[in-house]
Amino acid sequence: MADRFSVIGTAGELGNFDQTLVSAEVELVAQQMFPIEQVINVTSKARKTGRTSQLSQIGAQTMADLSESTTLGMTEASAAFVSTSRTLTQTTKGRDLFITLLAEETGTAPSEAEIVDTLTKAYVKRRMTDLAALYTEAGSGSNLIGAAGSGFSYASHFLQGLTRLAVGQVGGRKNLILAAPAIAEAGAESQFSEWQKLGSAWLDQDISVETGFLGLSPFGVDAWFTNDYSTSGGANVSLMLYQRAIRMEIVMGAKVSRNDTEYGVGSSSLKYGIRTIYAMNGSRDTSTTNSGVVAFLTSAA
Repeated sequence: MADRFSVIGTAGELGNFDQTLVSAEVELVAQQMFPIEQVINVTSKARKTGRTSQLSQIGAQTMADLSESTTLGMTEASAAFVSTSRTLTQTTKGRDLFITLLAEETGTAPSEAEIVDTLTKAYVKRRMTDLAALYTEAGSGSNLIGAAGSGFSYASHFLQGLTRLAVGQVGGRKNLILAAPAIAEAGAESQFSEWQKLGSAWLDQDISVETGFLGLSPFGVDAWFTNDYSTSGGANVSLMLYQRAIRMEIVMGAKVSRNDTEYGVGSSSLKYGIRTIYAMNGSRDTSTTNSGVVAFLTSAA
C-alpha cells in the first residue's frame, strides 16, 4: 500500500483529469438535459460587481403624437424616468463526492464518467429546484390558479394562465413548465392530443432526459416538464412564465475539479467536486406580484 501512496497525487496522475474539458462537458450535457436559457433570461456577468446586483424595472411608456411648433420645431413629449428594482444575490453552490481508498482498491468505485454524470445531474437539479421555488412570484392572487387535488386541464389551467400572462404584458418567449405528475393529465386533454396529430407529437419522441421539451407549443407556449418541482399545501406546482420574468446572472458556470492528493494518511479518499456561482430571481414587480409568472396548483403531492 505504501507504493499506492507514492503514486497517487503525482503530477502525472493529476494530468489525467482535464478540469477545463470536464467542466465544458458538464455545461454541454446540462444544456441538453434542460436548456434553461430558453426558459428564463440568462446572462453571464462580465464584471463581478459584488454579492448582489440590482435589476431596474422601467415603467410602461407610450409615444405621443407630436405636432410642429414654430418655436421648438416639434412639441415635447416627456415623462419622468421612475424605476424600481429587484435584487439578485449571488450565491455559491457546490457538491463533493468522496471515493474511499477501499472502494478504489476493491474495484467497487464508480468510473470517472459516472462521477461526472452524477455531478452534472446535481448541477441541473439545483438550477431547476431554484427555478421551481420561484412559483411564489405569482403570489396568492389571480396568477395562482387551481387547487390541491385538481388535475391539469386545458381550459382551467392552460387558457387561464395564458390569459393572465397576456394581461401582464411582460413580453418575450412563453413557457409552460409542468410538474412531472401533470404530464399524463395534460396529455389526456383533447386539445393537446390534437397538437400531437398536427405534427407536434411528443409521445412518439424518444426523450431520454430527466427534464426536457415535450414537443408542444400550443398558442406559442413551449411546454416542458421537470422532476424538480415545488409543492405547496399538498399540491404540485407547475409554472407558465414569460422568459423575461425570471433572470439568472451567472458569475461562474460549472467548475468540476478533482483532488487526489488526499490519498495519504488521514483522509485516504479521492475527492471530486463541482462549484457554481449564480443569482436567480424574479425580474418584474415584486416577489408576490410578478405579472410574468403564473403558478398552477394540481394533483396532490
